[in-house]
Amino acid sequence: LLLQGARRADAGPIPDVLSYTLAAGACARGVQWVVAVHLFTVLCSQNLQPLVVTHNVLATACEKGMKWEAALSFLAGLTSRRLEGDVITYSACISACEKSWRWQEALALFKHMSWEVGIAPDVTLYSALVSACVKGQQWERALQHFG
Repeated sequence: LLLQGARRADAGPIPDVLSYTLAAGACARGVQWVVAVHLFTVLCSQNLQPLVVTHNVLATACEKGMKWEAALSFLAGLTSRRLEGDVITYSACISACEKSWRWQEALALFKHMSWEVGIAPDVTLYSALVSACVKGQQWERALQHFG
């Protein structure tokens, strides 16, 4: 892997959080969610503190791999690190639920994000929510959140 060679003393700079995040992002774009998650594990084993953007990249990788539970675990991991998710985090997680036909979880996340956390949804997030509800033949429920 790209970052493995960089850990050798003679190979130059040691990777930082941003290096791991960028590498995981490249894996996410290539639908290599397993490799992205492995990079996160390595990042944590190096005693580096992941950022919100790191969690966003991992949630997106899991979304592309249709691993909704894994995506939600990265959202939950933010809390344990005293970080807060943003609209990108929730959008990736709701999209992961949508791709896995989990409309109930998508709707619950949307409600939590808007009502409890206070994050305003964007068009991408609304689109994922509507798509999840349509897949579950619950399009009326999606309409309730437009107002």
